[in-house]
Amino acid sequence: RLRGAEYQRMINLHEMRGLLVKKRSGIIETEVKKTVFSACTAALNDGMPAFIYGASQIGKTTALMEFQRLNNHGKTIYLRMGSGWTRPRLVRELALKFGNGVKAKRSWMLEDAIFGSLTRYNLLIIDEFHLALETSTDASAKAMMEFVREVYDRTGCGLVMSSTKVGLAGLEGGKNHLPLD
Repeated sequence: RLRGAEYQRMINLHEMRGLLVKKRSGIIETEVKKTVFSACTAALNDGMPAFIYGASQIGKTTALMEFQRLNNHGKTIYLRMGSGWTRPRLVRELALKFGNGVKAKRSWMLEDAIFGSLTRYNLLIIDEFHLALETSTDASAKAMMEFVREVYDRTGCGLVMSSTKVGLAGLEGGKNHLPLD
């Protein structure tokens, strides 16, 4: 049992370790980070979808990547949507995250690999999803969003989708309005 100076030394070491961890992560505690971590934690624990919207360049991506780093161990999968992607590209990029199925010749094989890799205990983070709505054709955007919904429905994984305010407008009533009910 620790007493006096030994106990105080242990406390000081614990505090120093905390400072080193904060310094190593390089992320500052902001309201954006707190909100993102809260949404990700809730989605992971409850197996529910969460949508994060905000202005550009406020730290959403940094916070999402930090959450994934701290909650990795195969549990949290982070995917940044690319400009002009199609459904086949989304499927391939997601399959690459799992390291399986990427040699498959057919899309359904990649999809099966994805469905087999995600469970109720995973969190799938899709960042910059507004790019699907704004840089792809209407049909392609809908196909990608429906695939994401199918992944969520079939696996029960938690889902976080992050976007600028453009994504919110596109989902709620823009030219690529998508019924997410």
